[in-house]
Amino acid sequence: MAKKVQLHIDAIAAIVLVFLVSFGFNLYQRHQYSSLLQEHVDVQWKAQNMEVNWNYAKGLLEECRKSQGLPDERVGEVSARTDPVQR
Repeated sequence: MAKKVQLHIDAIAAIVLVFLVSFGFNLYQRHQYSSLLQEHVDVQWKAQNMEVNWNYAKGLLEECRKSQGLPDERVGEVSARTDPVQR
């Protein structure tokens, strides 16, 4: 005696619904990933540009100090000569 395989309409509907929800969620995740990746790339470029600008400004400052005959000091360090509170 051969067995009949029955496929119920509610099972088909459930499978299709799960597939569609999964596909939609994957599209949503792809959109989020691409926007976060673009933001990450933008931040990396901005950080690199800021570092280049900082090194350029530091070089100009050192060049200006050398041309005026001032001693070579590190940018951002406070020495006793430039300290506003001298005792």
